[in-house]
Amino acid sequence: MWIVDRFEEGFVVLEREDGTFETVSRELLPQDTREGSVLIMNEKGVFALDPAREQARRETLYQMQEDIFT
Repeated sequence: MWIVDRFEEGFVVLEREDGTFETVSRELLPQDTREGSVLIMNEKGVFALDPAREQARRETLYQMQEDIFT
């Protein structure tokens, strides 16, 4: 699993689950990729969006914020 950290010119910086970063060409990612998108690589080595994991991650982050501020 990779998380889109940021876009830089024609490249995208991805964060891996272990906290390391990798830079890939923007052309390798789905058209509707945005910052915060969660990506997986399919069996053919092609990146794909994972909306279920992205939603779960957003809910976890939201709950963490709620725990801190309430």
